[in-house]
Amino acid sequence: MQRSNHRGFTLVELLITLLVASISLMLGVPSFVKFVDKNELSSLSTEIVSTLQDARERAVSHDEPVTITQQAKSISCVYQDNGSDTACDGIDLSGTEVSLTRTGATGDIIFEPSGMTNFDLILTVAHEDIESHEYEIRILRSGRISLKQKPI
Repeated sequence: MQRSNHRGFTLVELLITLLVASISLMLGVPSFVKFVDKNELSSLSTEIVSTLQDARERAVSHDEPVTITQQAKSISCVYQDNGSDTACDGIDLSGTEVSLTRTGATGDIIFEPSGMTNFDLILTVAHEDIESHEYEIRILRSGRISLKQKPI
């Protein structure tokens, strides 16, 4: 019987490889989770701005006011269609760790047929796990809507 010169890995070599791999994962997973959370926050902020711009565009193009109602975890949109209230696309943030707070006037945001709103307002979009990363949505009385990342 001939003996083969092929050698396998020793138990110590396998354990060291597993140790290095698990340390790499422990260091990498929190960064990846933070990256995913930041991406979710950015995506939802952009979606909110898009919804607001769509509401303004609808008000101007249909010559009817559009009302936006904002709560902690949602934005809803209502417009008049042949005398009855009709819902347009809104945003539901429930099921996410993203919150929406406002600074400025209280009450519903109304886009007039001229494209203007009833008051200036700042919406802050924040992730509950990332304190240093927030977005600010400014809605000016002129109807201009802007999005920017808040300084840390």
